Amino acid sequence: MVKVTSKNESIRRMVEGSINAFLRGKKNQNWVIGEIRTSGIKKEALKKLFTEFHKGNLGNVQLLELENECFNLKFI
Repeated sequence: MVKVTSKNESIRRMVEGSINAFLRGKKNQNWVIGEIRTSGIKKEALKKLFTEFHKGNLGNVQLLELENECFNLKFI
């Protein structure tokens, strides 16, 4: 049997991977913002992702700056 994921779950995973790539230094902030912008992720889902990332990356300046930029762009 094939497991089917919902569209929202697929979008969340894509954005999560993009943020991970940014935090590992493989992509820059502008790239991640573009991925978030084009993904269509819902505000609440993005807020939840940031909350989850903060648990594992407490005080990470890059993560805080990304979240702030998303807030300024009204993504969250």
